[in-house]
Amino acid sequence: MQLKITFQSTPALGEKGFIRIFEVGTGKLVDSLNLSIPAGPSQPDMIRKQVAEYTSDPYEYTTTNYINANTVAGTPSGTAVRDTSAYQLTIIGRFTDGFRFYPVIIKENTAVIYPHHNLLEYGKEYYVTVDPGVLSLEDGSFQGIVSDTEWRFKTKIPPRLRVYGV
Repeated sequence: MQLKITFQSTPALGEKGFIRIFEVGTGKLVDSLNLSIPAGPSQPDMIRKQVAEYTSDPYEYTTTNYINANTVAGTPSGTAVRDTSAYQLTIIGRFTDGFRFYPVIIKENTAVIYPHHNLLEYGKEYYVTVDPGVLSLEDGSFQGIVSDTEWRFKTKIPPRLRVYGV
C-alpha cells in the first residue's frame, strides 16, 4: 500500500520526525515511520568489501504468520544474526530478517509514503499525521499534519471468496 500527498512544488524530505497512521474511532497507533532511521547506507562499503556469507543450513519454512504486526523486523531466522544496522526494515513474505525500504520517496511534486507491510486491515478507516519537518516546501507553507480529521482514508472491503466451476 502507498499513500500520496501532492504539493504545488517539489517537497524536501527531512531527516527527523514521524509519519503515524492511526485507526479512526479507537485512536490506536497502527504504524509509525521514523524518519531519523536511514533507509540504508548512503555509500557503498568500499573498506570492508565483504563477501556475502551464505548459510549451509536451509531456511526453515514454518506456518507461523510472521508479519510486522506481531514480529520485530530484523528478528533473525535460521542461523542469521539480528540486524543491528539501524536501517528501515519491514517484513515481507514472513522473512523476519527484514528488508530495507524507503518509507518516503519524492517524485516531482508528490511524496509517496510506504507504510510497513501487513499492518492496515481491510475495511477500516485510518488517519495520518505528519510531524513538522518530515516534509517541507521552500516557501514554508507546509507545517505537517496534526489533526485527526485532515488526512483520512479507508481500506477496501475484503475480496469475497469466489468459487469457480460450480
